[in-house]
Amino acid sequence: MPSSQKAEKTEYVWLKWSDKQMHIMIEDKDHDKYTRTVGEAIAACRAYERIAEFRQQFEALLNLLKKWLNERPDKVDKAFLTVRDRGLLFLVVTKEVRYDDKLEDELVELDLAIGNNNDFSEIDLEVLALPQTEEDNYGSFCYPEYTLKF
Repeated sequence: MPSSQKAEKTEYVWLKWSDKQMHIMIEDKDHDKYTRTVGEAIAACRAYERIAEFRQQFEALLNLLKKWLNERPDKVDKAFLTVRDRGLLFLVVTKEVRYDDKLEDELVELDLAIGNNNDFSEIDLEVLALPQTEEDNYGSFCYPEYTLKF
């Protein structure tokens, strides 16, 4: 095979769980050095994979929620995605003061669709609808620094 067609050989540094107590040194492009055990490096890799998966699922969730809201412009006044003790809260403030059975059913369907979809396996989401109310009332459900307003 001509040299221009040779496959590039990838070199690896193999860190094995059986060596989890061994210390390693990692140096980044700025020459900052980090000392970790092999076990800590493996845990960091796992965490990174979960974070990357969560980010992808979170972006898909945002698109789904936007679509859901865009299909109900006559019913929803405001909507927020915020953090809760164990996950996220999708908070909908309706345009009406009166309870809307149909919208509540649609919100429950959305909740079930997300909860039963493996594409959102890293997402723990609750949903809640409030009737038209003052900001002080719905604001108490939101952490301002961790809230997205749609």
